[in-house]
Amino acid sequence: YVSMGGAPGFRSFLILCPARKTGVIVVHNSDIVNAETLAIDLLMLLHDPAYALPLPPVHLELGRRITERGLMEGLSWYEERRRDAPYENDYHPSFLVSLGYILLHRFHLPAEAIYVFKKGLEEDPLQWRAYNGMGEAYFRAGSKDEGVYSFQKSLDINPNNPVALSALGLTNA
Repeated sequence: YVSMGGAPGFRSFLILCPARKTGVIVVHNSDIVNAETLAIDLLMLLHDPAYALPLPPVHLELGRRITERGLMEGLSWYEERRRDAPYENDYHPSFLVSLGYILLHRFHLPAEAIYVFKKGLEEDPLQWRAYNGMGEAYFRAGSKDEGVYSFQKSLDINPNNPVALSALGLTNA
């Protein structure tokens, strides 16, 4: 039995195996985590000890290193890890975008966030969310021209992006 649902900012997924008397429920508020995949991975772990876990996302350790040891040491670790251990972490560029927002909003580190957003854009130049974050970080750092440019780049990729439209004063709201 499977059930899924949600609303903006909230997702859930339920999978039941009555024959084995087990089930998994995943409730989350992340656009990065796929609840269905996570629930199935957990169910597989319950029933198949040989099942290989998914790779951990690299941004968690990268964020810890940046906040504890500084930007350059964190990025150096990331580059070494990416080169020397490419199959031990998930390096999806969206994780770097998420880390950029964490550095910007939770730790109030706009310069570090800008570098991380740029790293994400090197890996996937069509991430309009990275340009949004970079625009916001530049504004917070006092670099208005770079902020405007970043929001405009975001609109080049996603012309209906409400965050960039609002930041540039292009909405009727």
